[in-house]
Amino acid sequence: MATTHIENQPTAPVMHSHTARTCVIAAFFFMTVFVAGAGALPALADTNDEPVETELLQVEAIEPVFVERGQTNYLVTLRAIITNNGETGDIRIEAIGRDDEGYILQNVRFSGTIREGETRAMIEQFQILGRTYERIIDWEVKR
Repeated sequence: MATTHIENQPTAPVMHSHTARTCVIAAFFFMTVFVAGAGALPALADTNDEPVETELLQVEAIEPVFVERGQTNYLVTLRAIITNNGETGDIRIEAIGRDDEGYILQNVRFSGTIREGETRAMIEQFQILGRTYERIIDWEVKR
């Protein structure tokens, strides 16, 4: 394939059809493994309803506070009530949503700053397939 150069105009790199096809296939494979892999591993269900302590953080509740239901996807607002029993600083808590068989269907990360001895409600939003969200029966701290 010959490339014609016109004076004073930049030339764009040429992407051959087999290269583009390989990129699309690789991207599709990555997304399939990434999305399907999140819920593919079984996990044991936590039957303890007491507040969970993660080092010096105490999580008193994780619960959905608003669900906007679309035709196929939902926009979920999830709240975690967290107490910092350690020093003031940036915190990060990962929550998981499980189905009735103990499979993890959704991961949500809460992060922010909580002062020493302070309790704070932290909010995160995420989108999820409606049929997947309807299978979640419990939210808990990822251990």
